[in-house]
Amino acid sequence: MFVPNAPTTTASPTDSKPAPPMENVFLFNRGNRRRLDRGTRGVRLSPAETPIWVQAFMLLFVVFMLGVVYQGGFNLLRWLFTNIDGTPIRASVIDRRVSHGKSTSYTVTYAFTVDDQRYVVSQLVDYDIYNKSNELVDVMYWRPNPNFARLSGEYEVGFMFFGSLFQFSCPGTFVILIGAFVVASFRDWRKLVAKQRRLRDEGRLIYGEVITCRGYKKAKQGYKLTIRYGFRTPDPDGRWVNREESRVVNWMQRKPLPIKGTPVAVLYADAQTVEML
Repeated sequence: MFVPNAPTTTASPTDSKPAPPMENVFLFNRGNRRRLDRGTRGVRLSPAETPIWVQAFMLLFVVFMLGVVYQGGFNLLRWLFTNIDGTPIRASVIDRRVSHGKSTSYTVTYAFTVDDQRYVVSQLVDYDIYNKSNELVDVMYWRPNPNFARLSGEYEVGFMFFGSLFQFSCPGTFVILIGAFVVASFRDWRKLVAKQRRLRDEGRLIYGEVITCRGYKKAKQGYKLTIRYGFRTPDPDGRWVNREESRVVNWMQRKPLPIKGTPVAVLYADAQTVEML
């Protein structure tokens, strides 16, 4: 049986090793079998743990959640400012809306004039406030910026402070966590792209052998194969190296695992830039 680059060989570390028959080589990606005949630039390497399209979707979701955080922060500030230094005024109701989704929400839009300038403010209310906010409502506004206004008196929205605090803090925490994950994933993705570019441009195709192999099915991911393999580096010192790599390979789910000694193909650029094909 062919044993590539075996550690017990008496040949010089710089001696080239003959390639085994390609049909005997185990590959994570079966499509690489025909690509290796045309060189290493077209080979398919390991996919990113978090695909770039997932990262883009998560980034868009974070942007959307930032809008929720902004709205919650604005509502919180206008409650604080008008509660500390508010000026009462009567306002005219110019619009009322009901939104139906997972839950029903009610919005009242009112207008008032301060120093000959008209201000229009929308506010989420409960069902009772929505029903009695017909023509005129009591409003409290903050004189330095009348856009910071809220319903007051009998039209006071009781949950405004706690609702705004929840809308600001909970999505805000979520945005921070997901944002950090997106940044970390994007950095890992860029490192992976740089590694793969170097492997395709500078990587040398060498052959190693399977040491151990185990396969297991992971929920929502598929069949995952973990292989520990060994190879002799093409460097002048010709060191024998053991590495371990995992890949989701659903096509292996009902097939026998590669046994110890099975040849594997490896792209090698340096000790830190290595990948089994």
